[in-house]
Amino acid sequence: VPSYARPGGHYASVVFTPTSNIGVQGTGASVETKVGTLFYISVSGTISEYAMITKFLANSFQEYGPVSIATTIKNFGDLHIKPAGQITIYDMFGRKIETSSFTKFNIFPSAARDYQNSIGAKIMIGRFKANILTSYGQNNNLPLIANVYFWVFPWKIALIIILVIIAIILGIKYWKKKEIKELNPPTIISNQT
Repeated sequence: VPSYARPGGHYASVVFTPTSNIGVQGTGASVETKVGTLFYISVSGTISEYAMITKFLANSFQEYGPVSIATTIKNFGDLHIKPAGQITIYDMFGRKIETSSFTKFNIFPSAARDYQNSIGAKIMIGRFKANILTSYGQNNNLPLIANVYFWVFPWKIALIIILVIIAIILGIKYWKKKEIKELNPPTIISNQT
């Protein structure tokens, strides 16, 4: 290891390319085969472990679930990390609705990883909070926490229900008014002298 190498994780790859058949002449397409592998070297010394959730977003309003949540985690440290944890949805009363495991992927130093999670049921009504709680580090003891709030409300169905209720109320009023007229027919007063 060179003396100027920074402490932490370093990554390299070895690629093997077989020699092609020498002396073979031909026309047409050719395929070049390469086989490679990635390897990891850890240089001892004082290292920095620091990562951050740079994005935790959901649509602020949608008509139906499940809700799509986009997350980006950036690794500012010297070692690769593999965050592990979960995303939990709570309703407006603080009750836990659903929990989804957070997919584990390696994030190399100075790199970011985008995650996409879909969580929740088809029919959801109200304001919800999504909470992400993950951890990372050599001992998996460094937390990453974020919250996002969003509304889910099936407004088209609600509009149809309201219009039906209004139509029923107007129909009942019309029916009662007609019934009153039938029970009390108008009296005709004639003016004869």
